[in-house]
Parts: sequence; C-alpha cells; structure tokens
Amino acid sequence: MAGTPASLELGPCIVEFGASGSEVDLGFTKGGVTMIVDTMTVNVTTDQFGLTPMKQIVVGRTATIRCPFAETDLLLMSKIVPGASHVIDAVTSTKKKTVINTPIGRDLLSADAVSLRITKAIAGVVSSNSNDKFRFYKAAPSGRIETSFSIENQRIWTVDFTAFPDSTRSFDLGVFGDETAA
Repeated sequence: MAGTPASLELGPCIVEFGASGSEVDLGFTKGGVTMIVDTMTVNVTTDQFGLTPMKQIVVGRTATIRCPFAETDLLLMSKIVPGASHVIDAVTSTKKKTVINTPIGRDLLSADAVSLRITKAIAGVVSSNSNDKFRFYKAAPSGRIETSFSIENQRIWTVDFTAFPDSTRSFDLGVFGDETAA
C-alpha cells in the first residue's frame, strides 16, 4: 500500500472574502464547504473510429465554491449578495437592514470579484501551515442564496462563489498551498 496516514485530514475550514491581504472571515459554516474545480474538454474523433475519442482538448476550467453559512446575520447577507447594501440606523444602532436591489447589467467580475481564501480550521484553531490554504484570486458570490425556514432545522444561508481568471496572474483561477513557493 502506497499511502501515508499523515496526508489524511478532516475538512473544516474558515472562509475569508475581500481585498487580497485584507480578507474578512465570513463566520461559521455548517455542512461543509464544497469546492468544485471542473475542466471542460472536447473529444477529438476520426471517421475511422467513429465516436471513440482519439484524444481530448481542454477548452475551459471553472471553480465553484459552495459555502453553507451558519450565522444568519444581516451584515453577512450584504457581503454575499452582489450590490446589496447594509444600513445601520443613524439614531438607533440596533436598527439594521440589508437592502437587496436589482442590479441588472452588473458585471460581477469588475464590481464584486475579490480574493476568496479557504483555510483549514479545526475546533476554532486556524492552521498556520501555508500549505493548508486555498485562494481564488477573483471570486464573486452568485447572488443566489438558499435557505429554509423550518422549526426542525437550523437556518443555513448557502451561497455559491464563482472564481474568475485573474488577468494580473496569467489568467489563473487560484492557488492551493503556499503562495510563496517558487
């Protein structure tokens, strides 16, 4: 057997979002953060072999990060809905609201895409090992929030972030591990 127990890990993490180097922790999650990196390909075929692929060519790559947030906070909602604004009453600071508008034509890449960092964190202890970090250079929340109002279940706000290629980094989507590795 060619495995090593040292490479087996639990999966809890923290999710941070914001300008690179100034990301803000978005709070507790519940149910596990899911990251999907998908590669689209086109099969190259020939008449002689019909639909049997002779090779495949990569034509694209996407990354989607699904975050089930356990804290149902109005400030959090303003961060995970593109174009939303958070308002605190000027007289009574306990009066708050998040306004969800209809930003038709909003370019999520230009207006909302910033760094999304995921770091291993177990029992409230965030890993200091740089290899335990995942960063998507330009990610934006989709604006679709899924939640359930139920007497039997905790309310979770689930949102998907989409990673976009970063033109300042050779159009990379992100990096897994220590960003300073050369």
